[in-house]
Amino acid sequence: MPNELTAKQQKFLSNSVWYHATTLEHFHNIHNVGVKASINKDTSDNTDFGYGFYLTDDVKKAERFIRRLLEFDARNGIPVILEFKFCPLSWFVEDEYSTKIFDKFNEEFGLFVFENRVNNKNGETQHAYDSIYGVMSDSLPEKLMIEYRLSIKSKEEVIKELIRPNSMKQLCLQNQELCDILKISRAYRLDNREELNLNERSI
Repeated sequence: MPNELTAKQQKFLSNSVWYHATTLEHFHNIHNVGVKASINKDTSDNTDFGYGFYLTDDVKKAERFIRRLLEFDARNGIPVILEFKFCPLSWFVEDEYSTKIFDKFNEEFGLFVFENRVNNKNGETQHAYDSIYGVMSDSLPEKLMIEYRLSIKSKEEVIKELIRPNSMKQLCLQNQELCDILKISRAYRLDNREELNLNERSI
């Protein structure tokens, strides 16, 4: 069922340039085999909306996100920003795809994220939406989930933390047909701003 969009939602979904923050290793995989909706299925309970390909329209926020993620997870990956050019508006205003909008930090958003992070291990309880646009939890959800499982925090306390305001918006594509539309238009390393070659496949 199509969404009735506000002017603000329509403006956001009319953006034609989107960014995905990742690592150099994952860039090579995406560049070689294309965007996969199941890219993070084995860690689907570590995401707000389940497994899928996540993007934002703000490159600076994408850069901050990957820096924070690599620092928090103590990974050794090289941060990379991928640029894609497409417009998702029609997916949300027409009825060909099943879509959902979470543009407010309310209980519905918090409960959706909570249920996904608690019960959607390996995508076992993945929702049926083809794409979700919405706000992003500003807490450290992994830490909150540990505290919940150790009974340090209650479900209600965790949901309250999950709905703390964050200026970053996210678009998640969970339908492979939509992911097949995406082609990398630009990619660069964040550590040294080196432009990555899109004309050659990586080994």
